[in-house]
Amino acid sequence: MTIYSADEVYRQNQSQIYNLQETILNSNKTAHMQQLKNKSNAVTKENNTKRSSMNYSIVDSTSVLKFVEGNYSSQRKNLGHLCYDPFKTGHFQKNIHNFIELPYPYNHQDLSLPKPFLPELGNDSINSLITIKISYEDLCLNENSIQERPRFLNNEIWGCQIYSDDSDPVLALRHCGFLAGHFPNSNNIHNNSNNVNSIAKRTPGNLSNNDSVHGILPPDDTPFDIELTIIMLPCLQYYPSVSQYGINSRQWGSPNEILMNNQEQDDSFFNFQSQITAPHDGLSYAIYDINVITRDVTTKNINSSPDNVDNLKTNW
Repeated sequence: MTIYSADEVYRQNQSQIYNLQETILNSNKTAHMQQLKNKSNAVTKENNTKRSSMNYSIVDSTSVLKFVEGNYSSQRKNLGHLCYDPFKTGHFQKNIHNFIELPYPYNHQDLSLPKPFLPELGNDSINSLITIKISYEDLCLNENSIQERPRFLNNEIWGCQIYSDDSDPVLALRHCGFLAGHFPNSNNIHNNSNNVNSIAKRTPGNLSNNDSVHGILPPDDTPFDIELTIIMLPCLQYYPSVSQYGINSRQWGSPNEILMNNQEQDDSFFNFQSQITAPHDGLSYAIYDINVITRDVTTKNINSSPDNVDNLKTNW
């Protein structure tokens, strides 16, 4: 029986993940061809305008998810809850007392170039779940409020379906089609597709249900919050740039780096590639589950004066 060290097991796992990424690369090419075909059909078939202009990409990351499920099943756990903040890194409740916030003016850089929202996690967190609570105020963006969201202005999102852990969760939500609309010009986040015939995969990180969305978006101007559950995944060598649902995600790494892991290259080729890009050194994540929570606004304008209480009793 052959016994491998922990480092050797990790190296073998990473090698398999890089091989599986060829599926993502091929599906990304298919997505591009599909978008070109849709544009062509839109010109010749006016009756199918809506169908041909659908704003999605055909990307399939199932192979990576199945690999993680098969090799990291023992690590499945819920790491806890984080409250989304557009300027700060999220902190689990057990660690919140260890966090020290810099005072003004030393926090100026944190306000203009904030650190990623997700905290740094180790490989022991792969296949674990994290629930992120996102408020209506952070979801409802328009041309004015977008100026107050540095992660949005910086377009901090890398990949498609599987994103680097530096990617902003709200941007990932939009990129997966949950908050469908032309970001950032759209100020109506209720204009989302809850149609059962929708082909969007709003929770692509969920193998058993790639559209695991609970609750229905309320009518316009009715506030709601989101509980977003993500699944932590291994580091990828390459995060493709894909434009969909009004957001153009950014590329991290190079497809050539995957080839470098599968065939020998001379030193000059390696040095050339290193000058082009640096590989991501953190984990990845994908959207696993979305829960829509409508706020109770029935008592919003009710005061506790004696006259008002008497009126309520009379009407009841």
